[in-house]
Amino acid sequence: MHGKEQNKNDHTNHNFFFSQIVANDNDFIGFVAYTIYKKNKIEYIEQFKKDNSRPPTDEELLKWQYEECTNSKKKNYRSIAENKVNRFVNQLHGEVEKDLKKQKEKNDKKENNNRKKEKELTEKEKILNKREKSINERDKYCNVKSKCQFGSGILQSFIATLIYVVLGFIFITCGGVDVLTEIINTTSK
Repeated sequence: MHGKEQNKNDHTNHNFFFSQIVANDNDFIGFVAYTIYKKNKIEYIEQFKKDNSRPPTDEELLKWQYEECTNSKKKNYRSIAENKVNRFVNQLHGEVEKDLKKQKEKNDKKENNNRKKEKELTEKEKILNKREKSINERDKYCNVKSKCQFGSGILQSFIATLIYVVLGFIFITCGGVDVLTEIINTTSK
């Protein structure tokens, strides 16, 4: 068997095109081209059924496959596959770039917010340090005064109590309300 006769026998399993278009396990373009071929084969079968009200016979399908196996058709399948893969890779690359750009913007914004918060905290820390210094200064001043005030407060309380006791003694011993009326009349003149 030579050439086409040998290929005809290989076509009985309907997978002969795969080995013709896919070079090896790493031939991604070949795999995509084979997928496009299979899609076209399914479309051919569906259209044949619509046009003829029956599926194609093995001979009719084999004839279509021979037509698809020409070198120009195989190159066309590979070219279509390369274009599809390139578009996909470019689209994916664009999406990755967009995602990276968004992430960078998000990180920049977050970094700016962190700087702003850090600056605010530094300013608040300065204000708190000033207040703390001011409070410490007041405490020094107030502590000196409060010692003096404590002593003078005792003296004031003692004098007020003495006046209260004397007035109470006078009130009780001198007849109460008459003395109080006399004091009010004297002070109002």
